[in-house]
Amino acid sequence: MLAKPNVALIGMPGAGKSTVGRKLAQHYHMHFFDGDALIEQAAGLPVQQVLERWGMRGYCELESRVLRDLDTSNAVISTGGSAVLSSGLMPHLALNSVRLYLKISPMTLVRRVKNTRTRGLVKHPSHHLLRLYQQREPLYARHGDITFNNDAYFSATALSQLCQLLES
Repeated sequence: MLAKPNVALIGMPGAGKSTVGRKLAQHYHMHFFDGDALIEQAAGLPVQQVLERWGMRGYCELESRVLRDLDTSNAVISTGGSAVLSSGLMPHLALNSVRLYLKISPMTLVRRVKNTRTRGLVKHPSHHLLRLYQQREPLYARHGDITFNNDAYFSATALSQLCQLLES
């Protein structure tokens, strides 16, 4: 039994929020919401184009609004990697969600995130992935109710371990 009606996944781009989120939702018979897809639906544009047109600030404001307006229960929510940057969003999610931090190492981040120009990364253009990691990792660690290391391939064993964490 989960402690709260929803699970909100937070973590770096490439941490596996969408992949793990879908598997958790299927396991628990919950709805799944992908933050990036919700943003694209609200804007009518791909994430990268939202960033290009509205900039980092506009993107983060839209992301925060979309996730705050999501009125749901019995759901797994995969937030965008930048959701942790919106000051009021993390406490809002904590009201009815267990915030699950999918932690990865800097090496895993670099290995998994290859398409930095087209992926829709919310970062200053001159910043590299490792700098992004250094800036965000302490925020994820602070706001995550539960931390799960997701450096390895997410197997059935990993799902079982994660479910044990969520249910304890």
